[in-house]
Order: sequence, then C-alpha cells, then structure tokens
Amino acid sequence: MERISTLDCPGATQTRADGNTTRQVNFAIDHLFKGYEVHIKDHWQEGESNLANNFLYDKIMNRLLTEHRFSARPESDISFDRRRMTLSIKT
Repeated sequence: MERISTLDCPGATQTRADGNTTRQVNFAIDHLFKGYEVHIKDHWQEGESNLANNFLYDKIMNRLLTEHRFSARPESDISFDRRRMTLSIKT
C-alpha cells in the first residue's frame, strides 16, 4: 500500500488561519478512499508539541464519522492507528 502524508497536500502553507487544516482533511480523506495509507502530520508544528497533529487527526476522524458514517470500532473498514498517526482502508 502506498503511503502519503497530509504534508503533501497542494496549496498548504505554513501560515495560520488560512484554510490549511480544511485542505489537509479533504486531501487525507480523498487519498484514503483511493487506497493510500495516510500519515497525518499538520502543516503547523511548534517545537516538540504534538497538539497540532492530534487536532488534525481528530478533525479527520470527525469528518469520517459524521459525513462518511465510519467509526473506530474494530469491525470498521478503516484501520486507525493514533500512535503512528495513520489511517488506511483494511484489505
């Protein structure tokens, strides 16, 4: 399975409040459904904090839950690994 990072999202910048998170969420979900393993890394990192990555992960999960009706239950079609910050379609 090919792996892609949310940092590969076209148009993402290093600025804040510029719509980058929304672009990264859309990019991640689009590539997840194309069969990629998606590594979640936010465009904005301050020091060693992982808060931005967790925020992006939660945004993606919320979108999958509300708009695509997926869940983090073991029987889900999507594999969630918060420790590795990856999402993939189970094969």
